[in-house]
Amino acid sequence: MEKSIHIANSIRQRVKDHPWGVVAEGLRVSVSIGVAGEKADETSAAFSIRAAVGMKSAKEGGGDTVIQGPEYVSQSASLDIGSTLRYWS
Repeated sequence: MEKSIHIANSIRQRVKDHPWGVVAEGLRVSVSIGVAGEKADETSAAFSIRAAVGMKSAKEGGGDTVIQGPEYVSQSASLDIGSTLRYWS
């Protein structure tokens, strides 16, 4: 997990340091990343939800950061494939 967070932070920093002003004057771009370690008995949807929870936490904390998602999410957590809406309880 430590290596994954390090790689994600490197990506985040490269995006932050890119000279976005040459694309459009005053343009700034930031990245919020959620990471999670995949479990052997876990569905890809459950894994994605845990990573998305990390991303949501990163955005809520002000963005431009990398946050590890939780080890577990409740059974009632759902992910509507194809939707930008995510629900957690």
